[in-house]
Amino acid sequence: MKRTTLIIAVSMVVCLLALGAIYAAAQQPETVSGGGGKPGHVEDMVGTVVDTEAGTDGMNATVESAGELFSVTISGIHVELFGRWDDIVEGARVQVSGELIDGMEPTWVVADRVIVHGSEPDEVLNLRGTVTEIEPGTDGVTAMLAGSDGTTYSATISGVCTEIVYIGDEETIEVGTRLWLSGELVDLDGPHVVADRVVVDPIE
Repeated sequence: MKRTTLIIAVSMVVCLLALGAIYAAAQQPETVSGGGGKPGHVEDMVGTVVDTEAGTDGMNATVESAGELFSVTISGIHVELFGRWDDIVEGARVQVSGELIDGMEPTWVVADRVIVHGSEPDEVLNLRGTVTEIEPGTDGVTAMLAGSDGTTYSATISGVCTEIVYIGDEETIEVGTRLWLSGELVDLDGPHVVADRVVVDPIE
């Protein structure tokens, strides 16, 4: 009798522990990320705008990323926007960071940063990347970049045809330099940007 009671008691403890583990897992905040991120936060999620709706001080955009829909609130006051409002249209490629709100359908993101990459398949806007290789050319350089969207790009940066904006005192582009690229996107054994505008951040 005592042995049976003991077995029942142990079984109940095991069941309670299992239920506790399931509950704790359910309480863990979700992370959606295109390149790292903290729980409950979207970091550099790349997607395509499928619908937009004007808001009080900005807009709400429905963004499809990795086969899932997200409702993204983009405030004109609270968001850091790289690009123009007019470029956030159906078909635009965007990169979103912000707070992830659970319990909504579709999943709701309150954006704190939005990078607009353009809506045309042959263009990029505000592509962010870090130079990993560089080769001098006739009137500029050809650079390999690790894009913040996880893609490796090559880019032609012309001293004649490219508008280059330097942030900081160093007016140079070298390995480790962070760039924001806009221009024509072509396929040269991989994605290649013929840059018409480059913003150069200083090396950290």
